[in-house]
Amino acid sequence: MNAWIALTRSDPTFSHTLAELEYGCDVIEPPIFVEDHDLHPDIVLTSVRHANSLVVDCKSNTVEPDQLERYQALKGREDALVAQGIVRDVAADDLSAELTLSSFTDLSNDNYIPDPFALVHFRHDPSSGFSVWNLDGHEFTFDALRELFPINGEPSQPLPVSYYPYDVYEEDRRTFVTHILRSVISLAVKQGEFSAEDVVRDSHQYWEALSNEKQKQLLREAKQTIYELQEAGLDDHIEVIAETDGTEWKRISKSIQAVSDKTDYYVDRVTEALDQQTFGDYNFDI
Repeated sequence: MNAWIALTRSDPTFSHTLAELEYGCDVIEPPIFVEDHDLHPDIVLTSVRHANSLVVDCKSNTVEPDQLERYQALKGREDALVAQGIVRDVAADDLSAELTLSSFTDLSNDNYIPDPFALVHFRHDPSSGFSVWNLDGHEFTFDALRELFPINGEPSQPLPVSYYPYDVYEEDRRTFVTHILRSVISLAVKQGEFSAEDVVRDSHQYWEALSNEKQKQLLREAKQTIYELQEAGLDDHIEVIAETDGTEWKRISKSIQAVSDKTDYYVDRVTEALDQQTFGDYNFDI
């Protein structure tokens, strides 16, 4: 997901090939409903200028046939993207969409992929750098887009990770806690008072592009994390603002910057505490 977003940005440290066609990130993890099918792509990128969208599902190394069947319902029904507010500033009758599967493995090797799907292979090789391939037999239908590939980065270019820095999944938990702690410290120092939403907005660069469902997930997890940070000793520096039910906090100690020196302690302790919890154990209202 970070790689897709980076390709739409004018970032001198990474290829901005999709930016040349004016693609931008519309929404991350939106629910899309088409003819009784429930779709959950990872990201939707659109070039308003060319009235073309990439509906992208980021895979590991396997593809479920029933998932492919659901996505195929979107072909010829691109108007649903406009009607449901996924794509804006493009007339429904003008919009075309590319069903896109991407992975760090070649998905065509061990999976049957029908024709409507474009396949994109991200790979990093010490000799060729970071490259992006639109695989033969599953090319994009939009000519200008197809002609951009393969995209070859410089060997020194690292994969950007700051655009989508964390998620709610267990494998991201330590990263999640680290970002939440840093934003809590920053906001407490700069603002004095802050809410859980302030924290996730500050710590997630693409917060505005996240679907409502994903925002609610991250917000709930952030509240749990801040609660556990207080339990770990941050209550000496911040406290819950009265009558906010644990949704807003204020700084009570000017020494909160000293918490930065104990980042590993807080992150380790809170990550361990959250690992023992089931998501949503805390009854926070969103």
